[in-house]
Amino acid sequence: MIMRNSRESRELSRLLWSLLLAGVVASGALFIASRSMTSPSRLSTGPEGALYVQMQAPGLGVAVYRMPSGSRMRDLFHAARVQLPRGAEGMELLEPGQAVAVEANGGVSLSWMPGDQMVALGVSIPLNECGLQDLVAIPGIGEATAVKIMKGRVERGRYDSFSELANLSGVGEKTLTALRQYGRL
Repeated sequence: MIMRNSRESRELSRLLWSLLLAGVVASGALFIASRSMTSPSRLSTGPEGALYVQMQAPGLGVAVYRMPSGSRMRDLFHAARVQLPRGAEGMELLEPGQAVAVEANGGVSLSWMPGDQMVALGVSIPLNECGLQDLVAIPGIGEATAVKIMKGRVERGRYDSFSELANLSGVGEKTLTALRQYGRL
């Protein structure tokens, strides 16, 4: 009888150690997966690495969502409790300040949140894609400077560096500092 209890005790001990080891392995896998999902992006996120995106859908109206860095389109649809449209894979990475609109026909269109909204949320404005009013939303950038930036973008194409912006007439150190602080290329 004593042998039997001893054997059962060893088997129970092995089972508990196996469960503990499985828990450690699973925790490690979850940690690694979470690190890869939240790895730093080349894009600017908002405060504390949050990704602010806007969604507009029939019956939902317009809402801004604070998503974890590395979120994908399907994650936004899940957070908004909106069904992912047919044919949409939902695997595309969301970009900070992106505006997603679900159209009545089920299509999805992408654009950017208004510049003043991005500035308020601490999200960098995409200087190569934004409009005039978005540039004017940057503190220290007036309409005349915004027009010069837009004109330079039309004439030369996308800006690859902030030094290209510094070469524009009327863009001094103070303006360049504001563009670096509130914008991204």
